[in-house]
Amino acid sequence: MLICLLESDRLDSGHRRYGDSAPAVVRRIRALLDAGLPSRVIRDLQPCIREDGTVAGCKLETLQEHLAGLDDRISALSETRTSLAGLISATRAREGIGV
Repeated sequence: MLICLLESDRLDSGHRRYGDSAPAVVRRIRALLDAGLPSRVIRDLQPCIREDGTVAGCKLETLQEHLAGLDDRISALSETRTSLAGLISATRAREGIGV
């Protein structure tokens, strides 16, 4: 499924023409992508994104859900890292290998 985040017009030559606001829109989209939001969520947020890049309060729950998801993934990765570090440590101890 194609998700359009930036509107454009198609010229007769086939080239795309973007509006004057395109650079600002791209910066806002880039900031949201950098914040870990998928493009489908960004599409839903776009009508609520202000000029300064903040999002209207009515979409705060959406942002909080994604933050909670990131926290869950960070926690799971931390547990995985701890397990792997323990395995490495135990293997080094068993094999008599220094750090």
